[in-house]
Amino acid sequence: MKAYLLPTRRVLRFSGSIPAEQLQAYVGIRLNFRASGIWEREYWGSIFDCMVDLVVLLALPETIVVFFATTCLGPLSTVYSHVVNEYFGVRQRVGGMATRLMAHSLSYLHLIDSKDDSGEWGISQRRMLERMKVCLKHDSQFNDCELEQLVQFCFESVHQYKGHEHHNSLIKQIMADKGNAETYSGLVFEEEFGQAMRNNETVTFEDFAPLFLSRRKLGFLEILFTPTYLHKIREKHRVVSDEKDGEH
Repeated sequence: MKAYLLPTRRVLRFSGSIPAEQLQAYVGIRLNFRASGIWEREYWGSIFDCMVDLVVLLALPETIVVFFATTCLGPLSTVYSHVVNEYFGVRQRVGGMATRLMAHSLSYLHLIDSKDDSGEWGISQRRMLERMKVCLKHDSQFNDCELEQLVQFCFESVHQYKGHEHHNSLIKQIMADKGNAETYSGLVFEEEFGQAMRNNETVTFEDFAPLFLSRRKLGFLEILFTPTYLHKIREKHRVVSDEKDGEH
């Protein structure tokens, strides 16, 4: 801020056609303001407030668009709302997962065609190529060589799930009617097949399994927020397990 004493100035006035000079004297002080600032130290409270305001303002357009898409478009908003707000229930998700596991097992039984050196039945790359040719018979963008390369890549991707140790008598009984099959060293077995079928699920069977282990120790917050029906299932299984242990 700067202060100036008001000066005396001459004013030219006219009386008719004759000019006359007159002196005017101003009494007081004229103030002139100019914005400025000096950075002396950081004030983190103001910096934090600015960052919060920035985050809120950046999220505001997305919030408006989501609100408009999920509420203002009639039946189309219903579709968008179901996509944005996905319903999740432990009981429904576990039931759906169990039925998909059964369907995967049935599909596997229909696809197995070969056995390895140890006599275990599985799905060969030849069977995968056979089925892929049927699925892509109306797709003309692949020639035979390109399709074989695609099948080889897909087969290796499925085959990466290791750790099968099974001796399924049901599989052996079903495959007994097919006679002598070719022997392959690289096959897709049931566990690998099932894991490949489930790899797009956001919550896996392994994630749900600990919920039903009656002997597992629960933390305080887990006890507080676990649904009541899961507590009842755990308690029922614990009682049955104790009775069986008492019989032995």
